[in-house]
Amino acid sequence: RKSVEASRGDEEAMELEQRRNSAGGTAVAALISGGMVFLILRLFGASHVWAILAAVLAAALMLVWACSFMSGYNDVFKRRFVRAAFSEVFDGLEYDSEDHIPGMEIWLLNFFVQTPDILTGVSQITGNDRIRAEYRGVRFEQSDIRIRREWEETITDRYGRRRQVKRHSLVFSGRVMRFGFAEPFRCEVRLISRDFTGATFPLRLHEVETELSELNENFIALAADGLDAMTVLTPQVIEAVCLIRRKLDVPMAFLFRDSSMYAFLRLERDPFEASWWRTLSESRELLRRDVGAVTDFLDTMYFRRQEGIRDRRRDEAAPTAPAEKPSRGGRLHWPEEKW
Repeated sequence: RKSVEASRGDEEAMELEQRRNSAGGTAVAALISGGMVFLILRLFGASHVWAILAAVLAAALMLVWACSFMSGYNDVFKRRFVRAAFSEVFDGLEYDSEDHIPGMEIWLLNFFVQTPDILTGVSQITGNDRIRAEYRGVRFEQSDIRIRREWEETITDRYGRRRQVKRHSLVFSGRVMRFGFAEPFRCEVRLISRDFTGATFPLRLHEVETELSELNENFIALAADGLDAMTVLTPQVIEAVCLIRRKLDVPMAFLFRDSSMYAFLRLERDPFEASWWRTLSESRELLRRDVGAVTDFLDTMYFRRQEGIRDRRRDEAAPTAPAEKPSRGGRLHWPEEKW
């Protein structure tokens, strides 16, 4: 009822409300009808088996009818609300609900576990909802991605016969976000939350520890050089990472390489998909929260990082007393006043 009241005056929103209510009402009626068919047939002497079969058939037909009301529901939601939500905040929006970040680009990052031959199509990447836009001059891109690893194994059955069987596992399912920075990072850094699975840990990188206990408790930081990693994991960057971790509370990982930063978020839900288990108002609220997480992340990580770079350059230009340099590995340290 609250969702319908909030949608009044919006023709397309009211259409979606009516579709969802019709589908929900028909689904409830399907369960009631199935039960009534069973009771009526039993009263007329039908056997349990025939009564159950007839009840299931009646309920199934009505459930198919209920699903027909939701046909095109997501398409309307994406066209009307997803595009509008991003257009209100971002400039130069390009949105394609059927496209995703190219799979080969993801594999070339060498971030996820993969099969030896990635060019044969053994490892599959699918996805949708690709968004490219600009926020206060910062270009970013995101899409939903699903990575499946498939391979063949030779097994021997109980009769001693050997045969090939296909195996598969889900490596990653969630959202991939890419942000462009004005300047390249000094070195590659990986931040992987401790509950994130499927990521690789290259031998050329070793674990470094920061001064912020919240980050150390939730993430593993990997870099080839501790001193160079400090220039990437600035207080502003760490603050942004901890912010999005608290906001979303999902397994996540970050890759800083060249002049791009990739964020990998494991998500059990898709805010761009309007489910009939949620009201339209709830779906729109999840969408607003998702857009807000992106802008908060950019505001904290990118713009405050740029301010930090300008402050550091100004400090380096001014004559100061020599400061103690951090070691080339191990614990990263920043002056307390930076926090």
